Amino acid sequence: MSNRSHLPLLLLVSTLAACSSDPKKARQKYLDSGASYTKKGQYSAAIVQYQNALQYDPKSVDTLQGLSDAYIANRQPREAYASLMQAVAVDPNRIEVRLNLGRLYLGSGEFKKAEQEAAMVVEREPKNVGALQVLGASYSAQQENAKAAQVFEKAAEAAPKDAASYVNLGISQVALDKGKEAEGNFRKAIELDPHNAQGYFAMAGYLNRIGQLPRAQQMLENGIEKNAGEANLHLALLALLLQQSKKAEIDAHLQKLHEQLRKPEMALQLGDFFASRNLPERAAAEYLWGNGIAPKNIEIKYRLVEHSFAMGKLGEAEKWNSEILSQTPKDIRAGISRGRILLAQGKREDAAAGLRQMVSQAPDSVQAHFFLGLAYVRGLSTAQAKIEFQDAVRLDRNFLPARLSLGELQMNLGELASARETAEGSVKLYPKSPAARTQLGTALTRQKEFAAARQHLLAARELAPKDPAVPVLLAAGYAGERKTAEAQREYEVALSLDPKYSAAHSGLASLWIATGQSAKALDHLQRQTGAHPDDVDAQLLLGMLWSQQKDYSHAEIAFARAVQLAPQRVEARIQLGSVYHEQGRSAAAIEQFEAGLKIEPRSASLNVLLATEYMNKGDHDGARKRLEQAFALDPGSAMIANNLALTYSASGSNLDRALAMAEKARELAPDFVSAIDTLGWIQYQKGLFPSAIRTLEEVVKKAPASALYKYHLGMAQVAGGQGEKGRTQLDAALRLKLDGSLAGQARATLAKAR
Repeated sequence: MSNRSHLPLLLLVSTLAACSSDPKKARQKYLDSGASYTKKGQYSAAIVQYQNALQYDPKSVDTLQGLSDAYIANRQPREAYASLMQAVAVDPNRIEVRLNLGRLYLGSGEFKKAEQEAAMVVEREPKNVGALQVLGASYSAQQENAKAAQVFEKAAEAAPKDAASYVNLGISQVALDKGKEAEGNFRKAIELDPHNAQGYFAMAGYLNRIGQLPRAQQMLENGIEKNAGEANLHLALLALLLQQSKKAEIDAHLQKLHEQLRKPEMALQLGDFFASRNLPERAAAEYLWGNGIAPKNIEIKYRLVEHSFAMGKLGEAEKWNSEILSQTPKDIRAGISRGRILLAQGKREDAAAGLRQMVSQAPDSVQAHFFLGLAYVRGLSTAQAKIEFQDAVRLDRNFLPARLSLGELQMNLGELASARETAEGSVKLYPKSPAARTQLGTALTRQKEFAAARQHLLAARELAPKDPAVPVLLAAGYAGERKTAEAQREYEVALSLDPKYSAAHSGLASLWIATGQSAKALDHLQRQTGAHPDDVDAQLLLGMLWSQQKDYSHAEIAFARAVQLAPQRVEARIQLGSVYHEQGRSAAAIEQFEAGLKIEPRSASLNVLLATEYMNKGDHDGARKRLEQAFALDPGSAMIANNLALTYSASGSNLDRALAMAEKARELAPDFVSAIDTLGWIQYQKGLFPSAIRTLEEVVKKAPASALYKYHLGMAQVAGGQGEKGRTQLDAALRLKLDGSLAGQARATLAKAR
């Protein structure tokens, strides 16, 4: 009995031994198995078998090609590319490999490379129809339609019964305004193969283009009759019916589809179709229909999550996402969606925690890094956000949202050279992206390269003519060049596009203030708030203008109105609190900053503002606690580290901690003069006079006109035995109008030193 129980294992071992003793047979066995799985559409299994075959012969081009085919079918283009490049390294002349590589380049948008690969194959095999098709398609993608037409003509000659060549030739001829020839080729394609859906599709598209809508509709209906399961034809017909506002026919056709093509794939395509045409209710209806016929289909639930999220229906999004997680608790996409939903609900800490977990589980997930970066931005953790955006771009340099977020963050941090480099990469990848062009234009404007900036901003205007942000940026450039009339014209263009666009109002007011027309700016903003009393941005702008003029009573009225209109708007509370600060009303300022902190509990800046108010009240312990909290939230801030060092040193009892924090501030910002001065002064307080003198000499060299810095250096020099030098610095500090108690201490020290 014991021997029998081991018999299957022994047989398996002997079989494996037999395979391993004949590597060629083993490779062929796995190769055949991979091909069989590919034929059945079981691509993941095919990949495993091809990989097994490679273990016996890593340089088998047949195996590498089969593996690449399986990867492509399994939607793994990167892995397919790697396999094909391995095959090219083994045999650079293998026609099938170079052709597949060309197809892969074509699919990834690298049209010039696709052209090169296909041209090489055509040079060796002039009648290779597959290569001619790839070459023609690469020319079409590069708008070289005459070349494309010539190549497709050759493909049709090489394979006169291939309908696809005539369809592609017709499409190229349409681009060349050769409508009659195109129509003839479309008809020929349909005659050759009545079941070629692309022929009907292309013909209908051409007829639609020349305004023959009834004929286009009839062509699509003919195509559907011959190809009832071809989704693209159904969608094209729906698009044509929408174009003509034929609601009854749309409803009838949808009913027919629901009856005849009762498949989740059809529901997905219909939902996506209506969503892309900004018909959310119809899109939702199709997704829900799909969920009804396939309640376990995860992809439909994903669509319902995304659609609900896009519509702002966070409760519904959460419901559908929870259903996915109940089916597949470790689903990464659903985990990321949960983080996005929490973020949209204002639960930043919970969102960040969940997204950190997703990054841990799927470190190669671009989406996980990207949305975690957004969570950090919302929580004002800029250093961590930057790391996540950089990781997202590293994982997928083509992911534009991450590139744009990284560029924006770099600009906000003052890293203009890095922001420009990021934006230049985005424009290179997406030259027709208005957002990429706008970001590069912004970076160049901030670097005062106005002519270069204008070139990109004008391109953005062509791409997005109704975006008011573009003329505002153009105006900023003109203002930087002191071209006031041109700047004012662009601000007015922006306001014609959006009369409530706050950046345009702010820019116009700033322009008038800069040119000595403060009254005009004030009148403009007062008229705006009068016409739109509920415009929060206008109230904020008016309050800022009053503040700039130190009219704090009027500023208070405007900011208080903004807080009343938008109590959750932290910016409004900060501005109102700042006005109270200027009026010496610390208790009222603290009330606003505390209210803001309840909305943004991870705001380092609000903690800093509160620390200032506590310091004004003489509450050094309260100020210290707030600064410690701020530094914990933003450990990369030299300013916070410097302020914390000053707070520790104020009482003289925490000089060791003060010195450590001052050194940290210096490390974070080596050129931050105030932080260097703080470090030198704390070294003086600790009696480290030689170090203090060296540090403070550097400060005075960087800022020779500062009475305070000269005072600090003079005091350190006197204490360190450099009396003559110290007296010189103290005298200079007094001549520079050193004031208050410090002036008295300087005079007392001078009196003793003399």
